[in-house]
Amino acid sequence: MADYHALLPRSEASQTGGIYARYSTQFQDSIVDQVRSLLEFAVRNQIFVPREFIFIDLAEKGGKERRPGLTLLRKALKERMFKVLLVFSTNRFFRKAYKSLKLVEEEIVELGLRCIFVKSGIDTAEKDRWRLHLQMLAALDEAYSSGFAENIRAAHLGLASQKYVHSTLAVGYRGEPVPGQFTKRRRPRCMVAIDEAAAKYVRKIFEWFVSDRLTVDEIVRRLNDDSQAPKPPKSEEGRWSHQAVVRLLANERYIGIWKCGKTESRWISSADYSRQFPREKPLGTFVHEDLRIIDDDLWFKAQARLAVFVQRRGRKAGSGKRKSPLRLLNGLLHCPDHDCALRIGGANASVFYCKFCRETEASRRPLFTLLNQQLAERCTVRAIRDLLVGDAGLVEMVIDACQRAAAEMQQPDLGRLGHLRSLYQQLTRSIEAALRDPGESPEDQEETRQLVRQLRQERSQAVAEIGLLEAARDRPVRIPTREEVLFELDRIDRILTAVSSGCDAEQHGLARGMIELVTGGRIELKQCGQRVQHQGWLEGSFQCDLVAFLATQLAGRPIESPDPTMTVIEYQEPSVLDEQARQARELFDQGVLNVEIARRLKCSKSRVTRLLKHSFETRGEVKPDGRKRRSQLVVKHSEQPLYQRLAGRVMELAAEGLPLQDIAAKLQCDRNTVTQAVRFWHTSRGLPVPDGRTRRKSLKRQGKKRTRSDDDPINP
Repeated sequence: MADYHALLPRSEASQTGGIYARYSTQFQDSIVDQVRSLLEFAVRNQIFVPREFIFIDLAEKGGKERRPGLTLLRKALKERMFKVLLVFSTNRFFRKAYKSLKLVEEEIVELGLRCIFVKSGIDTAEKDRWRLHLQMLAALDEAYSSGFAENIRAAHLGLASQKYVHSTLAVGYRGEPVPGQFTKRRRPRCMVAIDEAAAKYVRKIFEWFVSDRLTVDEIVRRLNDDSQAPKPPKSEEGRWSHQAVVRLLANERYIGIWKCGKTESRWISSADYSRQFPREKPLGTFVHEDLRIIDDDLWFKAQARLAVFVQRRGRKAGSGKRKSPLRLLNGLLHCPDHDCALRIGGANASVFYCKFCRETEASRRPLFTLLNQQLAERCTVRAIRDLLVGDAGLVEMVIDACQRAAAEMQQPDLGRLGHLRSLYQQLTRSIEAALRDPGESPEDQEETRQLVRQLRQERSQAVAEIGLLEAARDRPVRIPTREEVLFELDRIDRILTAVSSGCDAEQHGLARGMIELVTGGRIELKQCGQRVQHQGWLEGSFQCDLVAFLATQLAGRPIESPDPTMTVIEYQEPSVLDEQARQARELFDQGVLNVEIARRLKCSKSRVTRLLKHSFETRGEVKPDGRKRRSQLVVKHSEQPLYQRLAGRVMELAAEGLPLQDIAAKLQCDRNTVTQAVRFWHTSRGLPVPDGRTRRKSLKRQGKKRTRSDDDPINP
């Protein structure tokens, strides 16, 4: 600036001017080159350009209206701070021809100012031809930028086919420099390779989401709390977010499918920003099996869950000071009449309700009663636990189902595959038809958007199920052992027990996944009782196939069972009798005597008998015989008998060599009591009971010898 001001001082200039320069990428003319050319033109034409009248935009797209340099330029033009504006070329203002013409016409020429495009040779002082010239060159610039974009896309497709880095790499991948090859920026050309350190976390995320059934938000918290976890790409703060995890779970590159050009960028002029819109099909699809990180089974399970995953929307419940309750049944409870999932609402978001039932007159509502959230969770978890522990032959049925599948070499149901493929094509046609005719009114367009969203969700579920069936086609059936089935039942019971008493997010996610699988993701409700407040309740029902559920979990592939059963849940507070019967049954199963149960429940022994009878009858079980059960218990008495209390002392005296009758005399008890004590001491320790005669012979002193008197009878 000092050199050019020395060549043309302000006093020698004929007029004052300004400069505008912009670049969007490194491959265009730089700011320094543009300003140098414009200053040389200004010196030749006696135009003095002060430093404060040079307006620049660095790395700003030509489609944007709100640019820092352009905003300052418009303000200076409005205040007529200078007479002449120098611009390098027509495409420095805008990409669109009409926008450039509008700016020059309305904000420069109409204010009596002059604009010169130095490289293009356009000067608004030439009133006869500048408009036509500007329109032609701006249109050519717009067409050139479109053609240049096609060249870039073609180059990206070529790079993607050869596994070269052509875009931002997802977590789990890195670029390995290729010796002797360079980019246009003279940087080393890189080949895509798996980064094992980051790929380990990718596998963790899929396992957390599929196997551990964690929510996306819990996965986000785990990643942000782990200092060793890789950072998500394009994150300014370097922290994981809900959207970043969802994108990772839906990225097909982790199974070796690299799609190039899935979306196209469109500039929204009214909003002054660009948006990505999905193409009907990607520009190119390439399969690189050596870049696979996730196996097909885990991938399609993640997509199946992601397709129906319920995301949180709306404001938080309550004042925000208390911890938000865990949503265990969101999206699972359905109103059969309106075929919709119940929503959460009410005070502090504590009840489930049907939106359409609330809009119907009370006397005609299919579901009149509001379902308390905590009650619904308790009853559902309790019902599933009862199903798991109530069937004595469940273990054998699961093993038999796996053995039958292995013996028959059961393949995925071809009929089901055909149905799913047909459904996929039908849903695709429906989506295309809806997009072709979105409607004229805003209401019709909103309804179309909702319909397309639902159809796409159903199509994603169909694709995920097709992938699961095809991935399981060649996988052998694994037959679990009895111990493995029992361990799995115990694990499920522990998780459900924990979630019923309050748990962390990890247990909640596992319990939510199990409930989805057991219920099939749908519990239909029915109104019971009177349609009066506090006089009615709801009844839930679902198709339950525990054998198929457990066999699929243990065998590692889908296994069907021919006899699913209908399970009914009464969503109402249990009566006093039911609650006491449940407590008595738990103590009974723990091996507690009826007398002790009565003491703990603070009731009579006869009451305990009635409670146990009620518990067995409601579960459809037969109450075991009391005497037989008592004989199998370790503790058979409410108060410890005398022989048990004396067992230790008896064995101490026996070790001293005393006969049993002497021990009885010393302890002031009966000889039979001493014998029982000896037997109890040995059996309680798993030792064989010694024979009395053998012990008596081994004693040094076998008791006092009696002298024969004349009155004693003589043995012949």
